Amino acid sequence: MIDPNLFDVLQGERVILFGGSDNFDLPKDHNEWFHVWTNNHWLKHQSMPIQAAYESAAEPPLGEYPSDSIRFLAGAIDSLYSSKWQLTCDEMAVPFVPYLYKRYFKPNPYGAQFEWYNRLYADMGTQPFTAMVAAHHLLFYPIHELWITGCTFYYDRERQRFPIKRGPHHVGKNRDWLTRLAYGDKRVKLDGFLTEHCTMERPELNGHRITEWDKETRTVWAWEPIPVKVPDQNENPPLDKEAPPIP
Repeated sequence: MIDPNLFDVLQGERVILFGGSDNFDLPKDHNEWFHVWTNNHWLKHQSMPIQAAYESAAEPPLGEYPSDSIRFLAGAIDSLYSSKWQLTCDEMAVPFVPYLYKRYFKPNPYGAQFEWYNRLYADMGTQPFTAMVAAHHLLFYPIHELWITGCTFYYDRERQRFPIKRGPHHVGKNRDWLTRLAYGDKRVKLDGFLTEHCTMERPELNGHRITEWDKETRTVWAWEPIPVKVPDQNENPPLDKEAPPIP
């Protein structure tokens, strides 16, 4: 949902969007930027500024967000904690910006104003990570710049590779979408890690079998193509040119 109240809040702002990793790469003057965090990650870095947050399925840390600096909180209205996030915003007297966490086919039960999320899901071809939802949403507003950091897409330094899937999220498709976003919108700046690792790739799950799977974190690390059996002409002789009459 595009909130008219946020146009004044974000007008001309240089925004830093933090993903869920501690792998931060920040501008030297980052304290002068508008800081947006995701999924309660700011709680681990409370010495840093915070002006807004996007929360998908996390429970709100009641009383821990600084009400004097928060300008808005965005939350998934189809999550278990949606009502708690709205209550938190009411208590802090800051705008609550709702969005969707799941894809809904038309007619959208939450209303046409949330179709932007369905379009994002369709464009990406998988469920977006919260930071990707936040990036997409922030660019609706007249911000000056969007610096994205702390998004490692669960890169494993020992394996020297990314997972294929993480829960319902196809990692490669999220990375592909972010790469296209950075190329298509001059306001978007990627940190050093993302600049190095965001490459265009769109592998599909169809036609593959999972060979390495972490059940606890629901992460697919490897797969292989399923061999396609070519019919033996001797097993399946061609039909006669003239089919027998139907009785």
